[in-house]
Amino acid sequence: LAGGHTEVTDAVKRFCVSVTAVGIANGNIPSIRNVKAGMDIVVTKWIGLEEIAMIMSCQDKVDELKGRFTEEYLESATHYSEWLTVKEEADIAVRNGVAAIHDISDGGIFRALWEFAEGSGKGFDIDLRAIPVRQETIEIAEFFHINPYMMKSSGSVIIACEDGDSLVKAMEESGIPAYIIGKVTDNNAKVLRNEDEVRYLDKM
Repeated sequence: LAGGHTEVTDAVKRFCVSVTAVGIANGNIPSIRNVKAGMDIVVTKWIGLEEIAMIMSCQDKVDELKGRFTEEYLESATHYSEWLTVKEEADIAVRNGVAAIHDISDGGIFRALWEFAEGSGKGFDIDLRAIPVRQETIEIAEFFHINPYMMKSSGSVIIACEDGDSLVKAMEESGIPAYIIGKVTDNNAKVLRNEDEVRYLDKM
């Protein structure tokens, strides 16, 4: 099954070629069908990387930001594009025998979690405070009135596994930040917790 993405933008000034490659995989391949209740849910790096990288690549938007933030504060955001590949963490995840890997792209972490739950037929219980997001992402998102949990987040993936602590350690040994954000549950409830406040994720 090959997926695709279509987007219309006046930013493209030359012809582009899109290629789909299909191969045969050997061994145990992570699949959403392997997800079971009680598994840890891990997120790598930080949400919002892709959208912030897009914002920082637009000089007009950067000029707007400089009206509020110093160049020193924005410096780290200019390097977000360097984190957009997920090859290494996918390799580590597969070597550690994870159940499933799901990318976080359009619609952000909320949409990815919804797709993850719908695809697996399971629910989840997520601690919102555990979802990794950098402070400059929050402030830039606030400046442009964007919900950080719905920002394009390529470069970050959701992983379901039996032992989240071991996976996080393996990721960190390779210089990849990773965080346990919650658990898979045996019902369809999509629970988001923020201290004592409990809400349910709406359909994305």
